[in-house]
Amino acid sequence: WYGDHRDLHYPLRRQRQMCIRDRAGKAFQGAISSYKHPLDHKDTPEYIIKSHFLSADMHKKAHNYETALKTYQNAISLYGDKKSKEIIELVFWATYHIGTIYSRQDKDQKALTIFKKLMIEKTGEGQLWKKLAKENHHTISRKLAYDNYIFYKSFFIFFYALFFLNI
Repeated sequence: WYGDHRDLHYPLRRQRQMCIRDRAGKAFQGAISSYKHPLDHKDTPEYIIKSHFLSADMHKKAHNYETALKTYQNAISLYGDKKSKEIIELVFWATYHIGTIYSRQDKDQKALTIFKKLMIEKTGEGQLWKKLAKENHHTISRKLAYDNYIFYKSFFIFFYALFFLNI
């Protein structure tokens, strides 16, 4: 017998957590759906507004990236112009999470655009989402530069071998 018996349960525990997060995301969507008033009204209760963001968070944690993207984008379009400091903070975090989803989906240019937008945002100096956006932007930029370097280097080596070595 090798390893710890708990190692066998980790994949099951992880799958259970994903399932719970998926159900939580759907539950938040249910709360939004049961609200029979306009969602973008100035009197929309805070729990309905937060449910949009929490639903997206749960879908992201459950790796339902497409659903999370749509939910984040919908929440931003509905509440991006709110004056509440707490709601504006949620909008910035939602934008950051959209960038991380794009990054996980290897849509690096879209992720860079999102992170750049957050980096140049005038508000939020010293906020964690801004620092993380800067760090992610830097990481993706370096990755793309290295990929570019490797591409051109292999391109050069190929043509050098083809023309000068007569392979």
